[in-house]
Amino acid sequence: MTHPLPPNSLEHPADLPFEGDAHSQTLVRIVALMVFLVSSFLCFSFLSSDLITQWEQGAASGFTVELAPSEGATGGAQVRDMSAQWKALEILGKVKGVTKTEVISKSALSGITGLFGEVSTRNIQEAQPVFIDVQVSDMSEIDLRVLDQVFQRHVPGATIHPEREFHENMKQLLSIATVVTFLLTSLVLGIAFALAVFSAHSGLVIHKKIIEILHLVGAQDVYIANQFQQHALRLGLRGGLYGAALSLGTLVFFYIQLPGSTAATQALFSFQSLGPIVGAPLVITALMVLAARLTVMRELSRQP
Repeated sequence: MTHPLPPNSLEHPADLPFEGDAHSQTLVRIVALMVFLVSSFLCFSFLSSDLITQWEQGAASGFTVELAPSEGATGGAQVRDMSAQWKALEILGKVKGVTKTEVISKSALSGITGLFGEVSTRNIQEAQPVFIDVQVSDMSEIDLRVLDQVFQRHVPGATIHPEREFHENMKQLLSIATVVTFLLTSLVLGIAFALAVFSAHSGLVIHKKIIEILHLVGAQDVYIANQFQQHALRLGLRGGLYGAALSLGTLVFFYIQLPGSTAATQALFSFQSLGPIVGAPLVITALMVLAARLTVMRELSRQP
């Protein structure tokens, strides 16, 4: 006499030999890549939003000095860039009313931009100018036209941007980038769901004979769906762990590359950065589990 298997039994995780499937390891690698992409996109979006908020709060009075980079990547060009930077800071230090100057370096820009895509850090550093954020007590005391003439005499290639104009331009750019990253995140999550559906379909075909035997001994559809659900959970957690480790390693790399004790380095290990690294594996795993369960239940319900 046979006894039906309980519908929610988790006591027979090896009834379906998923570990022998050739595509399991490949699926783990794909999940890891998806977790890395999603966490990177969300980190960039959250850091950009936080940067926009800080700029909106600090845009009351001040301006920005842009120092164009020298051509080439030789040591002489780097020396000229550093000399121009020191000269600009010296000029600003003599301006009445200036309360604070902060250099937004090339490495800081490359660190933020590098979270969004795999772009060569060397190319970014060559392409990006240096910005000096200047805060003043009263803008009415400073004539930007006169100051611009001083810069043109002593620091050729320097450009002064009024704070409001510069921040508005950067705000629009970062806002567009944030929308794009959220669209890319949605696309990756959709691909993860579709991949889990495809994997469940493949598993049903590969293990068709075993599933028929389980039905013969009394296994219900819910029990078989639980087998696929557990498999999707294991693959999601394994791939998520690898992807999270890769994302965390990327943050550590940029932390090492950026100058210490700056707003950029502090932001790298804030909730805006660590939250997506923790949340992305959980969200993708949940999507995979849901997709596997829905797919298996739907397909088994169609069988006679």
